[in-house]
Amino acid sequence: MNDMVVVILQDADHRAASLSRPVLRHPSTTVPGPLWVVAMPRDPCDVQKSNSILPCFIFVEMVVMAAVVMAAYYLEFTDTLPARPQGFFCRSPGLARPDPGPEQASAVPPALLLALSIGLPAALMFVGEVSSHVFSNWGDRGKRKGGRISRGTRERTIVTGDCCYINPLVRRLVRFLGVFAFGYFSTVVFANVCQVVTGSLAPHFLSVCRPNLSAVVCRDPPAFAPGPSACSGQPGRVAMAARSFPCKEAAIAMYSALFTALYITGVGTPRGSRLLRPSLGLVALGLAAVCGAARVAECRNHWQDVAGGFVIGGGIAIFLVRCVVDGFQVQSAAADGHDCRQGNQGSSGFLSLSRGDSPLRGRPGQNHSTSITEVT
Repeated sequence: MNDMVVVILQDADHRAASLSRPVLRHPSTTVPGPLWVVAMPRDPCDVQKSNSILPCFIFVEMVVMAAVVMAAYYLEFTDTLPARPQGFFCRSPGLARPDPGPEQASAVPPALLLALSIGLPAALMFVGEVSSHVFSNWGDRGKRKGGRISRGTRERTIVTGDCCYINPLVRRLVRFLGVFAFGYFSTVVFANVCQVVTGSLAPHFLSVCRPNLSAVVCRDPPAFAPGPSACSGQPGRVAMAARSFPCKEAAIAMYSALFTALYITGVGTPRGSRLLRPSLGLVALGLAAVCGAARVAECRNHWQDVAGGFVIGGGIAIFLVRCVVDGFQVQSAAADGHDCRQGNQGSSGFLSLSRGDSPLRGRPGQNHSTSITEVT
């Protein structure tokens, strides 16, 4: 009789305690909020908690990006660092090519170059990430019906604080597009700095410079002018013709083409045709080659200027893809080198801490796990 009373009292206390607890949202429900606040994943291995990702993004990465953009602006549109033109021979045949006219009259005008080097890669990455995210979700739903899903093919959701869940799609878009933009402006900075330092002369420099052949420096042998003081042409065009190496347009084209080609061939697992992705990558590289060939054919740059631009743009693209975005691979729980489910058996939350991280560790007879859940 006493044992029955004790059991009844314990059951009543348990029911009262359960009624006093807050109602927890099921892990599969969607959290109301902005676009980047998403549904809490079912699998604890799909979640990574980080309280430093947003402060680092705002106070470090955005500051670095702003500094690179400002440097590119001052080098491109101001005379903060004017070029120092090299000396030239007044009758040099290598600098006496006809004037090709302004950049807008080129076969690859600036507007077209910007559209192909910025708009096309950005649109391709956006469409690729959205399509990959949608198709991976459909594939995961089908696999859930038949068994366990591989953790090595899914991007984890970032949990920041107690309220913010960053969607893997948004995370990858910001990562790839941000790195691409950083590399683009870095390429512009590198090319402009090299042009300012070298002061290399374009093949049509004499046509723009219009040196005074009756001057002393051009009349007496060896007819060498130490600077643009012997020129009678427009100072602005003379200054632009003295910034030939490396070719900035070739550097931008190669950077965008190689970054895009590496993205096309590096994202996901090829299915079906094995020649589609390499073909698209070769098309992107071919467009960069056409841009460089047009610069040489129009006598706007020497071939070595274009080659130098290709080296700078390609080097920056390879460095960023290899060392920063890790070849566009998925940052999943399988890359951590440990089993995130270890010690979490029996937990009902979507992100559980192992017993090694539990604040209740060391108390005998207790085997609790802490879950991060959303309270309604």
